[in-house]
Amino acid sequence: MKKIKGFIIFVITVIGVLEYSLERTILAFFKKDKKDKDMCYRTPLIPRGKFMLWLHSSTLDWSGGEHLDPNKTYLVMPNHQSYTDILMILMSFTAFKRRVSFMSKKEVFYMPFMGSAMKGLSCIPVERGNARKAIKSINRTVEVLHSGIDVAIFPEGTRSANRVLLPFKKGAFLIARKANVEILPVAIIGTDICMPKTGIGMFPANMQLKVLKPIPTEGKKDEELMEEVRVSLLEGLKGNYNIEESKTEDKSSLEDK
Repeated sequence: MKKIKGFIIFVITVIGVLEYSLERTILAFFKKDKKDKDMCYRTPLIPRGKFMLWLHSSTLDWSGGEHLDPNKTYLVMPNHQSYTDILMILMSFTAFKRRVSFMSKKEVFYMPFMGSAMKGLSCIPVERGNARKAIKSINRTVEVLHSGIDVAIFPEGTRSANRVLLPFKKGAFLIARKANVEILPVAIIGTDICMPKTGIGMFPANMQLKVLKPIPTEGKKDEELMEEVRVSLLEGLKGNYNIEESKTEDKSSLEDK
């Protein structure tokens, strides 16, 4: 019965996301100013997010807003457990009165209505296996950061299924240095219960999002930054993650499976 209920809630959530995407795309069409179009997508994120939490019988607590400088933009680096992470980041950063975008697989942008909403939120498509277009995505990400919008990249590159912080991909750190922005580690807890990596369903969970202290990038090498972010995230996840040693991988991929 639990799995059936979880599947039903998942289907309702997907319908809700598609409905939001279609509604906002239509409304944004009538907005002339670029920022007005952007806010058209962001304004309903908190009330819609709260409704989804109520629907799932879940809670979300966010903290760490004191680490955010309104005069800076950040390359946000969260741990990754679930597709729910994206919704939690959008909702929390909107509550912090910040605009945040994501890098995502190019295929997602072809989804009906969803692709339009992602473009409206200034998300950046990443094409796998194409070095030339990967450079284009990196340059586009730098542009978005310099426009005043935070960009979130999951440095693990994929979702962890066992609460172990996976090896980091190197590409995200290259972007941080190229854009000359600070890295903002974000610890996310409980989303793997709400929407597990295996199976299809959404279930009650008490979720947390903790914004940690920003990490300057100037004058640092990728390996140094990777270690600093790892240490910060493991500290923020202490008591909720399997704290195991693992080495960072020397890869430039930004793909999310």
